[in-house]
Amino acid sequence: MEPSRTNLGLRIAIVLGIALLFPAMVYTGASSLAERPAYPAYDYYPSDPSSEQQDQLQEAYKSELTAYEGRMRGYALLIFWVTLPLGLAALALGALPRLGDIATGLIFGGVATLVAGQVDSAAYLPSYLKFLAFLSALLLLLFVAWRGSTWAGAVRAATFLAATDGIGKAAPAAQNRRSVGGEDDAMRDEESSGDAVADRRGAPRKRTLQKGELFYLNSGAAVECVVLDVSASGARLRPVDVLSCPGHFRLRGPDGALRACEVVWRNDSELGVRFL
Repeated sequence: MEPSRTNLGLRIAIVLGIALLFPAMVYTGASSLAERPAYPAYDYYPSDPSSEQQDQLQEAYKSELTAYEGRMRGYALLIFWVTLPLGLAALALGALPRLGDIATGLIFGGVATLVAGQVDSAAYLPSYLKFLAFLSALLLLLFVAWRGSTWAGAVRAATFLAATDGIGKAAPAAQNRRSVGGEDDAMRDEESSGDAVADRRGAPRKRTLQKGELFYLNSGAAVECVVLDVSASGARLRPVDVLSCPGHFRLRGPDGALRACEVVWRNDSELGVRFL
């Protein structure tokens, strides 16, 4: 099976698992706080009741039914006030882009939790409460969508600008060294830097400065990066978060090929990988 399909299956399983388990957990926990009231049974205790006894039984049944509706309103409010904040909290956590597939599962789970909390005892909840719950959920979903798109665009722009800025500063620095140290020093710098690159890379690399994508094997998360340069044996990358990158992952480069990678070095903004 191809790695991309395996990662896709894992990601779908994570999203569906969270989306199903989260509302089930919340609803079960809310139900454990109070027992759901039982619907009153209407029984004729005498085998052949008179009209007076029947009237009394009907009045008693109406009283029990009124008490039942009061208990159900209290139960419905309990479910409502437990599922509402937890559902909204799940939607809010979905705005965190670093959670990846977990955030997607929390969004689905939060929506399912809110719907389950309203539908279960909808007849016993005031209409304004249901309206406010769904309105707040919709506004929070819109905020999550807006924040996600804004964050993704900002990350892409900042990553590419940082990469281009870092490369653009390399040439003036080398020129300054040549002007200060003279031609001999510049030649020595070039030779020493060339030896260091050869020792570290083992193969000539081509500067690309194009977008790539990292696929983490443990969580299935996909993270964007900038491929600064690439060769037949490895590449130099600038991911969104260097510290969160594992030691092994798969890289989809600008050519669309998917390669298994091993991190051989890293600093605070970049890392070098070897193709396996």
